[in-house]
Amino acid sequence: MIEGLPSGVLFDETCHGYTYNGLTAPSVTGLIHEWIGTGRRYINVFNKQSVYTDTFEEAGRFGTDVHMYCKLFFTSGVNWDWLLDHCPDIYPLIKQLEEWADKMLKKTLLVEMPMYSRLYGYFGTPDLLGIDNFGDLILVDFKTGHFDMVGPQTSAYKKLIIENLPDYDPGITGWEIKRC
Repeated sequence: MIEGLPSGVLFDETCHGYTYNGLTAPSVTGLIHEWIGTGRRYINVFNKQSVYTDTFEEAGRFGTDVHMYCKLFFTSGVNWDWLLDHCPDIYPLIKQLEEWADKMLKKTLLVEMPMYSRLYGYFGTPDLLGIDNFGDLILVDFKTGHFDMVGPQTSAYKKLIIENLPDYDPGITGWEIKRC
């Protein structure tokens, strides 16, 4: 597995923001700008769905927690008994991830690695890059809610990976972004 952050990239989990050698720039999700806050509600600019601010923020916290356990699953492992006792709402999602990985994932290459594009001026954290059981390179974005923008999002992550890891050769040719 590819380890460590590209040089100079820092990610602040408290504000979900990035810096690169002191520089701040937008993130992939910030550039997509899928949701706009209006005070009491957030509105999806593409499908016009409206969600109360409290619900939206709670969903964000839930998504952050799920991403943390996805990362643990692929890096240091998950204590299943603890997860079931303390996070019963997350447990089935991580079990589903385990089933998918057992069936579909041959090799994990990187997980949750913050990156910066000097060429395009944005940050992002690809969730998972791996090789599937068919030998294809796959870029996976973990979703707990809406996935309307997964295409543009994974496309931006692909550009980040190519720019930040130009010499990395997984031993296969070409890229394919698959919906899993």
